[in-house]
Parts: sequence; C-alpha cells; structure tokens
Amino acid sequence: MALSFNRAQAISYERGGISDSPGIVEKNHLQLELGYTTYERSLKASDSYNYFLGSNLWRYGLVDERFELRLFSPGLNINRNDINIQSLAPGFKIHLYDGNNILPSLEIISSFTIPFESRKSNYSHSYKFLISKNLTKKLNFLTNLTFSFDSFDFAGGREFTAFSLPYVFDLNYAVTEKLTLLAEVFGSWSLSSELGSSLGLAYGATYTLNNHIGFDITNYYGLNDVSTDFGLSMGMSYLF
Repeated sequence: MALSFNRAQAISYERGGISDSPGIVEKNHLQLELGYTTYERSLKASDSYNYFLGSNLWRYGLVDERFELRLFSPGLNINRNDINIQSLAPGFKIHLYDGNNILPSLEIISSFTIPFESRKSNYSHSYKFLISKNLTKKLNFLTNLTFSFDSFDFAGGREFTAFSLPYVFDLNYAVTEKLTLLAEVFGSWSLSSELGSSLGLAYGATYTLNNHIGFDITNYYGLNDVSTDFGLSMGMSYLF
C-alpha cells in the first residue's frame, strides 16, 4: 500500500499489509505484484503450516485513474499434506470518488474465484470497498469492507453457501517519500458457524525504489482460535 494517499504515484501498489490500497494502474500499462513467500503457521500444532510461493496479481489499466482489469493467483501452496495451485481470480477495480476535505475517496474491487479442483472447492464472488482518508499530509486511514459469497463442497457431498464480511482497518505513515510504515486490525465476520469469525493484527512496511518498482514486508498475528497464529509475507511490485 505504498503511499496510498497519493493516487498520482507512477506506481500505486496494493501489496504491504493485509489490505488492498487505492490507486488505478495507468492506462495501457501492465503491473505485476509478486509475493516471494507467504508463510502461515498454527502454534497449536507444530506440523500445521502453509507456504504460498509466487502469489501474483496482474493489473492492466483501461481508463486513466478510473478502471483496471485484474487477474490474481495465490501461487504454489505447500503444506504438510499437499502441493498445489489452488485457484485463479479474475476481476476489476473501479475508482468512484476522489474525496474532499470532509468525505473519503472510494474504490471498488470485484473478483470471482475459479478453483482448479471440482471437489472440496471454494467458489467465491466478492465486492471489496476501499475507503481512504488523509488525516495529515503523511498519515492516512484506510479501510477495506468486503461482501463475500462462498460456496463450499465438502467430502461426502455436503455443500453450503456462506456469507462473510472480511474487513481491515489500517493506518499508514509516510516516513519519507519512499518508505511507508503501516499497522492494521483485520478479521472476518461470518454468519456461518462452519467458518467462524477471525481477528488479527498486522504491521509492516513498503519501500518504493523508483517509479517502476517497490518492495514490501508484513508480519501478522491471529487473536482468536479461528485465525492463523502467525504469518509473514514478502513481495515486490513492478510497473512495465
């Protein structure tokens, strides 16, 4: 979310933290946001872990500062039981409102998850609202509110459709024009007892090397039994 308060940045990337940040890729430009490694571990079970290697988000600008197409893949998932590529998620991002001295800016991301396996799969269609407000010249408040509709297929033929509301509340501070620090509270409110409602904390930093490349690192912790106990994510973004 490097410098998310400034949509005029040549590179406006969403990596860094749990949240997605405002910003549309320039018209007729392609941007890649690549996760080197995302590591998750449950401290309650020493053999419970997940690695996501090479998660990638491709973004292509169609309308200047207004509309972009997107394609996301979580990359290669490695855990104790399996190694696989789980899903693909096409979608779009649209900028609706610039904001002013009183009202925040507003953008929407929509995506549809396409699983690669027909059984035990999770089909998900979501709408994510990105609300951002400058508190000072360097301090920015950002929240993501997502309406997600998920269809699960369990072993034995049991299926159900669930509604959940993932959310993120973020404060990010521009230490310099290149370095931004962030702190977040995130979770998901669910109407389904099968999913539960998670809650966690995250902190990290983004560093913009130049107008074409930036780097990020995020550390996060779960605060209840539903959440992942610990996670670490590192990545980069590149504007072609």
